[in-house]
Amino acid sequence: MKRVTNKVKNGLEPKRFARKAEVLSQWFPASPATLYRRIKDGSFPAAIRISPGISAWDIDQLEAWVLTQREGQ
Repeated sequence: MKRVTNKVKNGLEPKRFARKAEVLSQWFPASPATLYRRIKDGSFPAAIRISPGISAWDIDQLEAWVLTQREGQ
């Protein structure tokens, strides 16, 4: 059986994204209203528009946000 990899031809890994449900369940367990307030005040990364009607968060940005939260404690 052939193993499928997520690498593109140039050796770079593709971006990974999380939709709102995943962000709220795994990265920022709060209400959607609180999430959007934090985005508005700049204390949480904003979603990226992937296509019309679809937004998602860059997982690299979420991981960096988590690290900054841990450093601040």
